[in-house]
Formats: sequence, C-alpha cells, structure tokens
Amino acid sequence: MENGQCHAVSCWLYGINITRELGKVVPQYLYTACTGRCGQSSLAAYINTFGKRCFAEVEPPELVYKSHWPLGNWIGLIQRKWILTHELLGRGKALTWYDEDKDALLDRLAQRRHRRVQRLLKSHDADYYIELSKFFIRSYCDATHRIVPDMGALLLYRNPLKNARSFVNRKKNFSLDGVMPFFKKACFPIDIDRLSKYQLYLWQWVEIDLRYQRFVEENRIERHSRFRTEDLNDIAQVSDLFDQLGIERTGEITPLQPRNTNLSQGRKATAVLPEDHDAFLQFLEMIPSDIMGRIPHILDYQKTQTTVE
Repeated sequence: MENGQCHAVSCWLYGINITRELGKVVPQYLYTACTGRCGQSSLAAYINTFGKRCFAEVEPPELVYKSHWPLGNWIGLIQRKWILTHELLGRGKALTWYDEDKDALLDRLAQRRHRRVQRLLKSHDADYYIELSKFFIRSYCDATHRIVPDMGALLLYRNPLKNARSFVNRKKNFSLDGVMPFFKKACFPIDIDRLSKYQLYLWQWVEIDLRYQRFVEENRIERHSRFRTEDLNDIAQVSDLFDQLGIERTGEITPLQPRNTNLSQGRKATAVLPEDHDAFLQFLEMIPSDIMGRIPHILDYQKTQTTVE
C-alpha cells in the first residue's frame, strides 16, 4: 500500500479478468441470453457439478413452495402475485418496462436481484455467479449491466425448429414470457398476424439473437460467447466452453443426464413435424436481407429432419 491506498492486482485466466483486492477475489458474473427450452438446466448442472467456486441457477428466483407439493398450484399463484412476482422474474410488466424505457423500475428490479445474488454467493462460498434465464435479455439486461459493468454474456441457442416445437407442445402463454413483434424496441418488427403460433416462436429465436447482439455491442461487453444446446452432448465442447468462460474445474468433466426434458417429465421427445419444416421455410422468406445478414446461421437448419406422427 502507498499513501494509505489499497492496490488491486489483476491477472488473466482463460480470458477472464480475476481481480484480487487485499487477497480477496472480486466476484465474477455471467448472464445468459436464450429463448428458453434450450438446455439451461443441463448447462447449469454441468457448471454446478464441475465448476470450482461457481454457482449457476436457472430462471431465478424459484418458488419457495413448489408447485408439485400439496396445494402447490394455488399457493404458487399467491407467491407469484405478492412475493416472488412475475416482475421479479423479469417477465410480465417488466417486459413493457424495458420497452418503454422505465429505467427507474428496472434499476430497482435489478438491484433487488443483485442483492439476492450477493447473499447466494456468500452462502455457497462461491465467487463466480452464472444466471441462465430467458428473461435477462428481455427486460433487466441493461439495468444489470449498470450494476455489474464488467459482466460476461453468453448466448445459448437450440435448433430453432425443435425449440419452436417444444414451446408449442408446452402450450405456454407467449405474452407473459415473451417480447412481442410490435414492441418499440423489437429488433425484428413484423406484423404478428403474418405469423402462425409456431412461427411466432421462430420469430422469438431470431429476436433473442438480435437482442443479444445489440446488448453486447451497445454495452461493449468484452467477455461474450455463443453455445449450441446440441453441443451439451459433446464433453469436448462443454470443456471448451468452461475454458471460454473462465470456469475452473473441480476435476474431469464427465457426461450428465439431460435435465428438464420432455422425456424426464413423462412426455414424448420433441419431434419436428413436416408442417414445421414448411413453416420454417416460409418464415425464412419473411426475414429482411439486412437481418438475415446478422443471423446467417439460421440457414444451417434448413435440412433438419422431420418425423411423421
């Protein structure tokens, strides 16, 4: 120390700036952009199993009283209404807060979430927090960056045809969880009446990718990566991702069972139907050339195999 000031010493480990101050590691943060239904639980399981001093969670905060417990659905409604609200998750009204630039509300939301993260890092004796939530890029991304300007970002993406089919099979409430094509901040505005329910989820796939690109570019995020859901089945790819994200390992990474899948919940595996493929090809024709230039990888999925039910 000189002149009574504390000095920080920094080093680069796997591309991450690990800053030690007075011998203490300053926590690192990584937030994920994704559509949902794309392997967040499986990736979190790998990180929590093989990552050293890491804590990963999916779409926090979870309900305290689980929906599958007695009276869980009823009690869950009360929790979402008054305690762990839709807005705290980053959905519901929070989606329009972002679209209408209501920064004060989003800042309060992000600060409340960040205080919770600080408690979790302390209780889990961790110094690297990874959040895998589809709501981050939809609502509180910029507000979180104002709190954690040196954060990292990851885009987790799945085959768009399978992703859209998975959502349609689940019969989700799109407007509760998703941004809309007519929102002012939509990167890919389009008349929603042109889209089928299936194509609306294809649109979401494109929109999330574009929003991720905008977030990284506008906030000059230095640590950012992309990862395909399908590569969760390849341990070499998972290991490489750990290196990219600067996650130290507790040992050799070995295969884990996929989490939160249709099969694990007694449903049929997601199968792309012939009509899904037709809808996908029709959707590609709706994408303007300037937007296609930013997402050329979507063309890689034109040969996705289909299944006749």
